[in-house]
Amino acid sequence: MTHLRVKDVKTGKEDTLDANGLFYAVGHDPATQLVKGQLDIDEDGYVVTEPGTSYTSIPGVFAAGDVQDKRYRQAITSAGSGCIAALEAEKYLAELEDDDGATGIEKEKEAKKGDVEANGAENVPEYRSNPLL
Repeated sequence: MTHLRVKDVKTGKEDTLDANGLFYAVGHDPATQLVKGQLDIDEDGYVVTEPGTSYTSIPGVFAAGDVQDKRYRQAITSAGSGCIAALEAEKYLAELEDDDGATGIEKEKEAKKGDVEANGAENVPEYRSNPLL
C-alpha cells in the first residue's frame, strides 16, 4: 500500500493520501435488543451498569463486554469484564438466602464447623473461591 483514495460522500470531492498502512473500523452497535425494556439502556444502546461493576438495574443480572463497554470495545477487555461479572454473580448467589433464611456462605460455614467437630481440627479457614470477594 502506498496511498489511499478518499471521497467526500457529501461533496463528491476526491483526494489521494500518502499512506503505507490502514486500520479499518467497521463500527459497533451493542447487541442489546434482547434486554431493551427490561434493563436500563443508555441513549447509545449500551446496558447501564454501576460504575466499576457489572451490576445492572435488576439485582442478579450482570452485564459485561461489548453490551456495556462503550469505551474500549476490545476482546481482551470484554474477557476481563466477563470474568468480573462471573465473580460478582458467584458472590451474589453465595449471599442469597434460601427458604430457611441462610445464605450459601452461612451454610458452608456450618458444614465446615461440623467437619471441625467431627475431625477434631481446631482452625479451619473460611473458604471463599475468591479471597477478594
